[in-house]
Amino acid sequence: MYKRKLYPSYLVLPILIIYTVAFIIPIFSGIYLSFTNWSLLGKTVKWVGLANYEQIFVTDRSMVPIILNTILFASVTTFLANVVGLALALLLNSGVKGQTVLRSIFYFPNILPALIVGMVFSSILDPVGFLNNLLSVIGLKSLTHAWLADPNFALLSVMFVEIWKSSGFCMIVYLAGLQTIPSDCLEAADIDGASGFKKLFNVILPLLVPSISTNFVFNFIVKLKTFDLVYVLTGGGPGKITQMAKTIVLYEYSSGRYGIANAMESIMFVVTGVIAYILLKFFQKKEVQL
Repeated sequence: MYKRKLYPSYLVLPILIIYTVAFIIPIFSGIYLSFTNWSLLGKTVKWVGLANYEQIFVTDRSMVPIILNTILFASVTTFLANVVGLALALLLNSGVKGQTVLRSIFYFPNILPALIVGMVFSSILDPVGFLNNLLSVIGLKSLTHAWLADPNFALLSVMFVEIWKSSGFCMIVYLAGLQTIPSDCLEAADIDGASGFKKLFNVILPLLVPSISTNFVFNFIVKLKTFDLVYVLTGGGPGKITQMAKTIVLYEYSSGRYGIANAMESIMFVVTGVIAYILLKFFQKKEVQL
């Protein structure tokens, strides 16, 4: 009897060991190293307390705007990707012709590696690339820009690419949520004479809160960790306009300042956890019980 109770634990134990070795131990090791002077030039690793964090928040003031820039990037792209994803899901759920093909087309960008997406859009958004050539051909040459080199457009361009890539994932989650909404609720709204917008805001969206919560929390966490797309498109430039926390971590590691790099990682780990917790609590209060 005792062995039978322990049997489920035997199945979980291998995964738990792998998770601990690959995830838990590196996290706590990184947090510990963020309180040390570990660097390429240092012969010994010494405990320095909050010195690395003081350098990030006080001494080197350029890092705080980068953290805020990362949060801004994650907030804007998460919100707009959800808006686009919801619009696509509503379109496909309405019974439009060719919805199976359209679903595959809209979801396809999400499965592409960020490296490939970055390389393709680097060519498209190049000053002599496809987009500027197209604008010139159709008589809108005044709208051409160096999209990834102009400080006024670089961050917006990276945001656009990220939204294009991730909207398909949001669409799939919302489609799954729309299919769980009882038809009785929608029929009752139709009988009451609710318009399309009233039905959307008073019936559909309240019942989609679990899907909205999933999309917002997951996407926000992923976008706070954005690195490869930004690195391929702009490398963090021009200047530091598109620098993200992860690109700074790479820069600090490549400079041999491992303690500072781990401190930045630890800060973003806390920021991610706090924001995810706030979002989950917010959406839990909005959920509708059927």
